[in-house]
Amino acid sequence: MWVSLIGMSLILVILLTFVLQNLTRTDIRFLWLDGQLPIGVAILFASIGGILLIAIPATGRIWQLRRGIRHNHTP
Repeated sequence: MWVSLIGMSLILVILLTFVLQNLTRTDIRFLWLDGQLPIGVAILFASIGGILLIAIPATGRIWQLRRGIRHNHTP
């Protein structure tokens, strides 16, 4: 557990460094929304969106598999 905590802390420091080094503001347009964000923050939001696109269906599939295992092992 400590190894994963240290690893996640290092990743957090790397992400923070990335955002702080990319503070140039840029125009962002998404559907009907317009605005300005720092480039680092925009890329971070896009990454989070990509992670959610994978994590949400994967979580649903894990729940589906666990439910199937429980139904197969009930006496």
